[in-house]
Amino acid sequence: MNSNNTILNDIAKKIKISQNILIITHSNPDGDGIGSMLAMYFYASQFCEKIKCLIVDEVPKNLKFLSGTDKIEKFNSQKHTSFLKKSDLILFLDFNDLTRIRELGTPVAETSAYKIMIDHHPDTKDIAHITYVNTHASSTGELVWNIISNDIEAKLNINIVNALYAAIMTDTGSFRFSSTTAKVHEIIAQLIDLGADPYLLYDKIYNQSSINVVRLLGLVLSELKLFESGKVCIMQISEDMFRKTNTTTKDTEFIVERTLGIEGVLVGILLTEVKERNEIKISLRSKREVEINKVANNLGGGGHRNASGANIKNVTLENATEMVLRQISKLNLAKNL
Repeated sequence: MNSNNTILNDIAKKIKISQNILIITHSNPDGDGIGSMLAMYFYASQFCEKIKCLIVDEVPKNLKFLSGTDKIEKFNSQKHTSFLKKSDLILFLDFNDLTRIRELGTPVAETSAYKIMIDHHPDTKDIAHITYVNTHASSTGELVWNIISNDIEAKLNINIVNALYAAIMTDTGSFRFSSTTAKVHEIIAQLIDLGADPYLLYDKIYNQSSINVVRLLGLVLSELKLFESGKVCIMQISEDMFRKTNTTTKDTEFIVERTLGIEGVLVGILLTEVKERNEIKISLRSKREVEINKVANNLGGGGHRNASGANIKNVTLENATEMVLRQISKLNLAKNL
């Protein structure tokens, strides 16, 4: 038995002997975080009756159609402290640092529960008893697939299948990113054979924008700026833009992907004003030759080579833009021409 199968079996065994399981994904959850959480919930439910799924933000609107999202709860210390204390297993999905779950981080760290991390991001922190991390994987959904498909006792029902398809599709940019390997297509083929509907899942996730979200996108595109001789595209979303279009930060999920659609652009940046937390959210994207996670790391964030992010508190959009551009200048983009 190879070491990879050993860790897959160890995770499955731990799930099957646990009585109270807590599943967590990161703040500002995306399709991979939510999809992986739901797949693991429906898998673990085959062996354990008491399971809770917790997040510190809301489930994105475009993912609420997935079965099981009604089981995902927003963390409330008064409501959930009791379950936290009696949990004997906590699953960390799609994050590797407790700062990524904000106010939930401290109570989780204080529990005596056995902890398992399943993730594909670099710079892993030592916060779990079992760490199943593969930075070459396309998504956490791919790793969850490995666990479930390796278990001969597991039933790959349609809820698991749809959740994993959504997780992998969204984190590969609908199979456009360089992380889309032959193995990814093999997994997707199996998910389709098991009942996943590619058209329906894509349509539900990407083609349901409200008119207000489209108007927000229009405002953002009208004010985009190019730097570094056209190699860097920066978009900004101000609180005023949200007010004018009656939208919120929850409506910005896919805007950053637009930054790389301009000829000659190697780096795309979206800066979003988050008034309620007095911070600027920075989303960073790059074409494959540019290591944009170096910029994110220098700004206190992190992520993948071509998709990263950071949050900066107590600064204006203009200040944050200047900070990002100073870090971008260190990349020497001229060498990537």
